[in-house]
Amino acid sequence: TVTSPATTTTGAVDVKVTTPYGTSATTSAGKFTYVKPPAVTGISPASGPVAGGTSVTITGTDLTGATAVAFGSTAATSFTVDSDTSITVTSPATTTTGAVDVKVTTPYGTSATTNDGKFTYTKDTTKLEAQPLLFSVGGGVINVNLHPSATLTDTTTGQPLAGQSVTFKVGTHTVCTDTTNSSGVASCYGLIPLTTILLHLSYTATFTGTPALEAATDTAGLIQH
Repeated sequence: TVTSPATTTTGAVDVKVTTPYGTSATTSAGKFTYVKPPAVTGISPASGPVAGGTSVTITGTDLTGATAVAFGSTAATSFTVDSDTSITVTSPATTTTGAVDVKVTTPYGTSATTNDGKFTYTKDTTKLEAQPLLFSVGGGVINVNLHPSATLTDTTTGQPLAGQSVTFKVGTHTVCTDTTNSSGVASCYGLIPLTTILLHLSYTATFTGTPALEAATDTAGLIQH
């Protein structure tokens, strides 16, 4: 049993064994072929959202027989080897933005890190919809215990965003802060001075964003007659 030594060239070489009685002859059965590891030379498109799902074409060399494709430390679950120079892969989801190295693994090794083999994850876009009708003016009674509500959606995936903090303000006055539920809805109660209400007549809902989600804001009216 022997471990093949490293070399700088590819192709077939003769494997020979030497004993005190001589060296083995060259035979067709005594050849070992060095094969290049894969190389990545291009990524298109070179960016996509952290939600994943971007169809990416990897160009390179010696890609035939690929057994794995990884975006940084995250393995892609779906890819197709189109040819020795092309792979189509769906970018996996991640939780952070920024550039990662895309690497291809074959039985002959893993591609090296190169500037041409990078994919940049971008933040998912979001949409915040504030709901009007917070309190009513009628019968001479003014309810200033406000009940703002807003719905937060990941516009990249179309899915509601749960577990995110939304703050409601009238002018610079903070009414309350709530965490979105499974439907992406944040809703809470808060007292606010009547003078502030009459001055602004609207409120603002704000989601400050996360490393993976863009910030979002929306404004809605305060009073219904």
